[in-house]
Amino acid sequence: MSAIETMLEEYLASRGLERPSGSSARKVAEEAIELVEECSKESPDVAAVMHELADVVLAAAAVAAHYGFTVEEAIARKITYDSGRG
Repeated sequence: MSAIETMLEEYLASRGLERPSGSSARKVAEEAIELVEECSKESPDVAAVMHELADVVLAAAAVAAHYGFTVEEAIARKITYDSGRG
């Protein structure tokens, strides 16, 4: 289990929530919109930005787990893929 997955489990346990199915990336998109809205303010609140960014990452972790990989593995694959594009 990755560090992000562990944090997702801790977050869900602390709130008494079940793990979301992760079968849809819609939650990631919804959380990303909230992050964009916070970052677009004239004076974004850093704590609020952190909160919204965490929501995006945790939602992404649920999607990754559903498909059998971790966020870290996805990033590593992206780095490898993009390094061959230069």
